[in-house]
Amino acid sequence: MEEDAVLDRLGERVTSLTGARSLNELAALAVAEVRQIRDAEYICFYLQDPGGERLRMFAQHGFTPEEQEEAERTAHERHPGQVVRTRRVLHVADVQSDPQASLSDRKRRHEIRSRLFLPIESEGQCIGTMGMGSVHPHHFSPHQVALLGVLCHLIGVMHRNLWRLEALEQRVAEVRRQQQELEDLSAPIAELGKGVLVVPIIGWMTPERVDRLTEKLLVGARERRARAVLLDLTGLAGEDGGALPLLTRIGASLRLLGVRCLLCGLSPRLAWRAAEQQVELGVVFSSLGQALQAAQGLTS
Repeated sequence: MEEDAVLDRLGERVTSLTGARSLNELAALAVAEVRQIRDAEYICFYLQDPGGERLRMFAQHGFTPEEQEEAERTAHERHPGQVVRTRRVLHVADVQSDPQASLSDRKRRHEIRSRLFLPIESEGQCIGTMGMGSVHPHHFSPHQVALLGVLCHLIGVMHRNLWRLEALEQRVAEVRRQQQELEDLSAPIAELGKGVLVVPIIGWMTPERVDRLTEKLLVGARERRARAVLLDLTGLAGEDGGALPLLTRIGASLRLLGVRCLLCGLSPRLAWRAAEQQVELGVVFSSLGQALQAAQGLTS
């Protein structure tokens, strides 16, 4: 009955394992769940370093810092490494009959009498092992070993998902970085003359892009003590007039800092849309040269 209750609890704890957002968090949750199934003096969670033969202990219970350092240093030559290589459960019911006992128990406070190591597999490869050591012989029943095997299977699935999530997050971060680089290239801020900033607008203007550009302009105008900002709309994409209200937001924000916003390069169709929508764009010039000359006059 007690083992049935443990099995029920294992099903409930699957949700907690799926909540892990890092390998360290997954390892800590796994060790805690192992203790619910069968506690022991020593519990360790090893994962193999990618591309190497070193086994790293991500989480543990019962080890002193010195014991953990020694166990991790020799893990690949001992039972943990054997389980990773063979991908088989290693259950030593009585360590006194184990030929590796003297090697495995060096620098341990407790004399281990029974030992259990289970493989952790992900996508057809053994990536680590969950190990336990008890001072009592025959400490792990077949039913408990089976439950722990199920837990290790779940850990393998979660490990795979975490790696995929991490890869996805890295990809998203890379896409955002590239998007930011493109935005910087499509709206670079240049200083032409004292107190005059020039920004050529290239591509589509979205509310999000306008917000980021406005923030950059406000910071740049203050840092460079600009008196005028010139927006060159020659490369602006879209002629449906949707960008016009967004451009007025930029100008209004700059005016609050005492900075004039000048426009040039407005296409005939956008000029017609501005008149149709009664959008007040402020001072507009037909060419960049005229706008630049006017802006320099404001700062002289």
